Amino acid sequence: MNPLTVLKDFNLQNKLNQIYIQNGSIIFGDKYQFPTSSPAYSKKDDGTYYSLLSILVFLQRRLLKRHEYIVEAKNLNVEILATIDQQPILDYLDGLVKAEINLPLITNATLETTVVAVGEEDAEHRAKRARTAGDASSTENYVRERHLRDRNSMLLSPTTGFQKVLDIVAKVESKLNAGAKSSAGEIDQARPGQQTTGSTAAISKPDSRSTTPHSTGITSHLTVSNKNSNSSTSQAPGSIPGGWTLPPPNLKKPDCRIPIIIVPSGMSSLITMRNARSFFEEGKFLPASGLGMANSGGSGEIGSGGASDGRAIMVKRKSGRVKPVPYVITDQVPEATDPAWNRVVAVLVHGVKWQFTSWPHKGASSGDPTDVLRQVCGFYVHYQDEQVKPPVSEWNVRRLPLARDSRHRDASTANDFFRQLDTWLTARKSTLEF
Repeated sequence: MNPLTVLKDFNLQNKLNQIYIQNGSIIFGDKYQFPTSSPAYSKKDDGTYYSLLSILVFLQRRLLKRHEYIVEAKNLNVEILATIDQQPILDYLDGLVKAEINLPLITNATLETTVVAVGEEDAEHRAKRARTAGDASSTENYVRERHLRDRNSMLLSPTTGFQKVLDIVAKVESKLNAGAKSSAGEIDQARPGQQTTGSTAAISKPDSRSTTPHSTGITSHLTVSNKNSNSSTSQAPGSIPGGWTLPPPNLKKPDCRIPIIIVPSGMSSLITMRNARSFFEEGKFLPASGLGMANSGGSGEIGSGGASDGRAIMVKRKSGRVKPVPYVITDQVPEATDPAWNRVVAVLVHGVKWQFTSWPHKGASSGDPTDVLRQVCGFYVHYQDEQVKPPVSEWNVRRLPLARDSRHRDASTANDFFRQLDTWLTARKSTLEF
């Protein structure tokens, strides 16, 4: 098995954090182990090979600038990938090309004759070595074998666990505790107006057939109400308008770890607050022509996009996650001293320099987004039949092409957005919940 294939699988499954280096070997979770010097990719210029370690170091630092990557590679004493080889390697590791067509991948016949040992050599391998001692061809084959798994690792099941069961138990317990507190509060409120003795001491209990919040035991959690949504101007900056059963976290708390994504405020952008929920949460792109005008009522919803007309909305990311992960979507730029900047992870660029004039980054006020796109992951959503023109083509942004008339690939584009954002956050060792 080519080690580059294993690295590709871990990259596509967002498991790069499970790869670590120990005793001169690169260990992939509990599945595979290769020497750091294992040849993984044939160079285009001279036919020699890049080692697995050099490609892993480059992949983990793919978002760095060229000179920053070179400095780190030299500090780690690993080979630097040539510019001509970088993009083909990334295309293969991201699953964008087929190896047998686009990449000159090496075969098993060219692998170094290095024994990859998982722990100490067990009795089975010692016996096999003894059996092949007298046969030159068998000995050569044995030396070329790559010990990928042993009898202990075969018994492991990394994809199976009981975390989902524990999450369900925790959710049930929280509802029971909330119900008990709610019942205790009702009793305390009823006691002052009632006798404590005799038949009049009976306290009425909520009907189990009732559909009111009291019957669910989560009354204290229902803080989002539509009765106040008629006045959008009364909401505090960063508040989340209606649409959530449970209250959103306090976005102003210093310890809040929910990532923030900023979308353009202009209505000519493909992704705005009008269709952000459908795209990021459901993987469906709703063109502006398919969205209705803003409702005049107080529901805070706009057309069929399911997005709020407030300052921010919270979406639930479902792709690539066992349980939904919250993200905040907004078209409002925080104030310069707002701690929320620590959680701004992505921005959808509109293609005009004045979009960043209110950003507190170096050069942004004069229309230069270089520092912005170095500290925030930039994306540019466009129709795939449109050519990306300056200044966007000169910016450090990731392109997300959308079909103009066909919608069946929208989910793939939304998944690609989160996949690239995950890579960016992982490379920076972000402590946010993503």
